[in-house]
Amino acid sequence: MQPTKRSLNDSGSFDELLDAEVKQAKKIQAEKLKRRKLEDSDNTIKKKGALKLRDEKGFKVRTIESNKNGRKRKQEDPEYEVVIENNLRIVKPYYFTYKTFCKQRWREKKLIDIFVTEFRDRKESYYRKCIEEGSVFINDKIANIDSIVHDGNLITHKIHRHEPPVMATPVKIVREDEDILVIDKPSGIPVHPTGRYRFNSVTKMLERQLGYTVHPCNRLDKLTSGLMFLAKTPKGADVIGDQLKAREVSKEYIARVVGEFPTDKIVVEKPLRTYDPRVALNKVCGIEEDGAKHAKTVFNRISFDGQTSIVRCKPLTGRQHQIRVHLQYLGHPIANDPIYSNVSIWSSTLGKDGIADFEEISKGLHEIGKTKPVQSWFYRDIQGEILSDENCPECDTELCSKPDPAELTLWLHALKYETKSHSDENVDESNTNWSYRTQYPEWALEGHHKYIDLIKDFQGKDQLKTLLVYNNEIISESVIEPHSDLISCTIQNYINGSDCNTIPNGTVLYCNFIESINNLDEVADKLANISAVVIPAKKIEQDEIKKDNEILKPIIEKIIEVPELVA
Repeated sequence: MQPTKRSLNDSGSFDELLDAEVKQAKKIQAEKLKRRKLEDSDNTIKKKGALKLRDEKGFKVRTIESNKNGRKRKQEDPEYEVVIENNLRIVKPYYFTYKTFCKQRWREKKLIDIFVTEFRDRKESYYRKCIEEGSVFINDKIANIDSIVHDGNLITHKIHRHEPPVMATPVKIVREDEDILVIDKPSGIPVHPTGRYRFNSVTKMLERQLGYTVHPCNRLDKLTSGLMFLAKTPKGADVIGDQLKAREVSKEYIARVVGEFPTDKIVVEKPLRTYDPRVALNKVCGIEEDGAKHAKTVFNRISFDGQTSIVRCKPLTGRQHQIRVHLQYLGHPIANDPIYSNVSIWSSTLGKDGIADFEEISKGLHEIGKTKPVQSWFYRDIQGEILSDENCPECDTELCSKPDPAELTLWLHALKYETKSHSDENVDESNTNWSYRTQYPEWALEGHHKYIDLIKDFQGKDQLKTLLVYNNEIISESVIEPHSDLISCTIQNYINGSDCNTIPNGTVLYCNFIESINNLDEVADKLANISAVVIPAKKIEQDEIKKDNEILKPIIEKIIEVPELVA
């Protein structure tokens, strides 16, 4: 019996909307390619009488225009010092001249209102004092309390900057060539400078580590970990960036969610919109609402540990917080999500079906990090970052307590990205056809260790032990000869000892290794019910399996390797 499929669909026009989005992306790509061909090969490009600065790699350099001479100059970074403390990366406070052009949502608003709503780490009194003392400029002119910000305005403010700590987890390099750097991004670190973060960002950390600048091709939320593509050259940025925009890349994430997730394949097709950008709150909505964007995600359960489920997530679009909001809509938010699984804010229903008083939700989230620490369904008593009673002696800024590392981790990981035309037998050397994946994070493996230990500790002479586990219970134990058809024998042993003619959908198989499946035709329908094949790490080489054991391909993507725990 094949697993069933459930679909939650809000619009019958998803394919049409996606097709239109892809066509628009390809049109923009063609126009960009045409412009590139017309550009000079120098590191400065003339356009409308202005000069666009480029670095030695050919990237456009972020510039701030000077009204005095009409030239553009590069934004310079100050010196800064980093310390590691309690697994946190701490940038010591430093002086920084903050310069930014007016964002669309700031247009025709008071400067003081922008500071208060957008930069929530300081009180209104601090910003009023800075403006009144003449340390804030708009287009090189001293601003005042009544100043209005218009489109094109440059806001300048020299501040004593206090960056929040981030996790001190090293950035793992998955692959590198002359154009692209593929990394496994740690959780809790923003991709690029934003808001209160500058040097505690992935791009700035890598710039310090590698000695050159890289540019993100895809974006992950600050708390999300996993695969990221960083361009070393404009060519690399174009290849990856264009494929992502044209939806030519399939993405696979894993999440650890609240409760027992259904074993059926579930498709959520619900538009999303941003409700409050100040606290990054997004919600499911109707496609007719302002700001609505079509969104679709496919979910499959991997395992259930009695409290939380590990779920495979495949987003077909790339909206902000798409996976997080769609999981919340299903009633299974990510178990440690500080926005979408905070019981004290959402109550026990946790926003299931998108039902909530979002005005009240927004108010509650605004207090997080100020008067209330981060909380989630899994971590309900974190004593994390909030405003303390101390002030900086240098700038009188209210200081925050140190964050708890638990609040800097989200159980959402970008596991695998590959081009939809990717073929294992014929990988294009031009880098237009590729597949990359990372290892599973430890939070996704915790529930597997006890079962792996059982099969590893088995002392049978010239025999192997396998387990079938369903809903956190062992439903079958088998002792099998080493060179037997391990998977088929395990499944058949369960069937022989039960009243069923197949295994339950969502069953996890634990074994020491995989060699072959001799009678695939007989077990193909039963293999579909296996949600994961879990083995000890370094017991299997997946690339060799794909090459030498073509018959195993139906379950290759379900293999999870569990490394030994480090004492």
